[in-house]
Formats: sequence, C-alpha cells, structure tokens
Amino acid sequence: MAHLPPGTSTAPKSHHYRGLIPQVDLRQLLEAVGIDPDDTLVMRHTPDQPALRQRLPWLAAERPTVFAAYQSMHRERVEASLRARGHLASFIADRDAPDRALFVGMYAVRGARPISEEEFYAIPENQELRELGSRGPDTDRQHLWFELEELPHMQEWKGRLVVGWTRGMAYARLPRPGKFPLVALHDESRLHAERPDPRTLMLEHWQLGSLPPSWQQTLREWRGIYLIFDRSSRQGYVGAAYGDDNLLHRWLEYHRTGDGGNRRLLGRDPQQFAYSVLQLTARDTPIAEVQELERSWKLRLHTREHGLNDN
Repeated sequence: MAHLPPGTSTAPKSHHYRGLIPQVDLRQLLEAVGIDPDDTLVMRHTPDQPALRQRLPWLAAERPTVFAAYQSMHRERVEASLRARGHLASFIADRDAPDRALFVGMYAVRGARPISEEEFYAIPENQELRELGSRGPDTDRQHLWFELEELPHMQEWKGRLVVGWTRGMAYARLPRPGKFPLVALHDESRLHAERPDPRTLMLEHWQLGSLPPSWQQTLREWRGIYLIFDRSSRQGYVGAAYGDDNLLHRWLEYHRTGDGGNRRLLGRDPQQFAYSVLQLTARDTPIAEVQELERSWKLRLHTREHGLNDN
C-alpha cells in the first residue's frame, strides 16, 4: 500500500475529508509511489454533455473499460503530449468546487494507433458513450487511439484524493512543482452519486446491477409508479412497485430477467431500457391504491394502445 509523503497530516478537518498539508503536491506524491512525474500527464475530465458529465464518476467506479475508452482519444495537441509519456494521472471535476479535481486512477500508456471512425464505433464501449452524448472522431483528421492500463498505484485514494486545479487551466497538464497541491483526502469514495432524486433519476439497464449500497437502500424505501422507456421502439411501459423492497426488488428483477415477466417486453433488448420514477407514494399506501395510480398513469401516457402495457 502506498503512503503519503513524510509530514502529511491526516488529522480530521471535517466529517467529509481529512486535511492535507498544502505544501505537499501531486508531483511529490507521484514520486512517493514510484511514478516519474516527468513521464506523466495529468488530466481533469469535464464533459460538456450533461448525461455524460453526470455518469462519469459512476463509470470511473463501476465501468472501468468504458471510462478508459472515454479517455483513449484526445485533441491533436494532447495526443502529442500523451504519446510522449508513459503514464496518465486521471481526474474528474470535483462536484463541490470548480477549482478542484478528484483522483480516479493512474494509467500506463501502452501505445497508440491510428483509428478510423468505423473502427472507433466498432468498440462496444464507444457505442455506450455515444448514447450518453459523447462525440466521436473528427472527420477532418486521423485520430490516435491510446491503449491505457489502470495501475494499482494510489488505488486506495481513488475517489478520495482531491487536488487544486486553477480555474481556466487546460484539461491536460504536466505536474509541475506546486501546480497541483493536495487539498483533501475524503474518508470515503466520492465517485458514487449522492442520494438519488426521484424527479431527475434515470437509470440505464446495466446500472441496475451495480447500484451503490446507499442507492439500493433508497430504492428499497420507494413505493410507487415507474416508467421503462424502450429507446429502440420509442415506447414506454408503466409499472407499479410495492411489497418487500419496493422499487429495488422490481428493478433488480428486470435486471435479472430482462423482461420482468411482462409479455410485451419479451424478446426486446433490455440494454435499450431506461428506468425512471413517475410517482412515489407513502410506504404504507394500500396496494389497491398503488394499483389504481398505475392504471391512471397508463391511461395518461397511452401505454396500452401505443406502448408496451397489455392490461
């Protein structure tokens, strides 16, 4: 296990993180774990696309191959800098402060090769990123595709280590002395999102199998009406969740079976399903009342005659 450089304080500074002595910077930390800072490029990823920006911490925590694909293609100037180095220190924007960056992994650069648009979209992870709004290759030049391998270095600080990041600074930089002070070490990983908001929650099918424990507990408490939207047919299915484990139980059943036993979902590609909440009810709401709400939503959304409900 790697250790912080000598002189680093771990005294609690708040209930969110432990404070680090400002004089310690990322360059010193890289040296302490055996990574040559002069052979390292530092990146902070801040996607413009809202869906991708929202999902990026989750991808870093639960979908490492998709996250690696996201950072395997870059602008021309960054390509040259990354190609000249053997390591990538990867960060994402800290959700609490625009002048900070959250560490998500140390990668070895194993090489780079030219990639065509056809080859790019033949990679399954890039199809997934495309659905989140990620832009593909520019058509006016030849891109490089970098082979990145995540290393065990600093793994215990993934999602916890925070460095300063001067506003306006380019997303790819060299770890010059004093440029990236260590400003926080959170007690727990910050890569999982905070408690979900039912008004904005939308989950992909693959996410149902990798829900953080805190999210599972929240969904276990939620009783009410949900919507499954099939992107391939642009049709919706309205369902109700009640009983043991409420929404968590129902959605995990969809993840396990793909169709939840619903006739008009049989044979469809569940990877095209998006899950959201239409209405929550109190945990002691009678089942008959929840079922009546379900019928009401089917009528209002016309999911019987134009959707995927058959009753």
